[in-house]
Amino acid sequence: MYELTNYEEAKRALALCASVDEVKDIKDKSEAMRLYAKMSENTELEVYASTIKMRAVVRLGELIAGMEQGSSRYGSSRAETPAKKDTLAAAGISKATAHKYEQISKIPEEKMESLLAESTETQKPVTLAAALKIAAPSKPKAPPEPRTIEVKPAPPRSTTIEVDKEDYEEMKQEIDRFHADAVALESVLDADDALAAAVTEIRQLNAQLVALQTRFNGLQNEKNAAIKQVKSLQRQLDAHVIRTRGGLPI
Repeated sequence: MYELTNYEEAKRALALCASVDEVKDIKDKSEAMRLYAKMSENTELEVYASTIKMRAVVRLGELIAGMEQGSSRYGSSRAETPAKKDTLAAAGISKATAHKYEQISKIPEEKMESLLAESTETQKPVTLAAALKIAAPSKPKAPPEPRTIEVKPAPPRSTTIEVDKEDYEEMKQEIDRFHADAVALESVLDADDALAAAVTEIRQLNAQLVALQTRFNGLQNEKNAAIKQVKSLQRQLDAHVIRTRGGLPI
């Protein structure tokens, strides 16, 4: 219906469109052009086509928002027009998609122009997802409610066990380590994303393990090199002693 090779002409054509069918025709053509440009690895054409498509989406949203249920206009050539639901169904636009178009059409003009200008400047095609983030930004997540872990003391035992001082110190160290692990576990559970925190901690421990293994291997290699050097020096010393003793071994 319209040629899309000239950007300004395409913008003027969209402004003059008064029916959903006309605008959707331009949107479909621009999307076909975008897909062709993407397959051809023509980034400039892909960006150009995506901006035309976005302008068509804005115009569609304006037309859809201006229609009243049961009394919408479907082009100036029809005396009797169908309802909004029938209009969208005839154009192949679902209710959910129509709602997205309406949301995007409500983006302030300066913000939309800024989004399209950024797309041209960065040479990255503009997407509906990017526009919807501006139209309906996601609400920040509420902080999680603090959780308390209640640790009940173990019931006292009736029997008494005597241990020597060394065993007592070892047991005390184990208890201290257990307490530290419990504190670390509680901090993980209180995190905003407990699973992510646990994964991060595991990765850190794995990294430390790899570093220790690497260091151990390095020390092992140093030890083997030192042994070889000592053996070499020992052979040199033995040879020197033999020469100084007139060829007689000690």
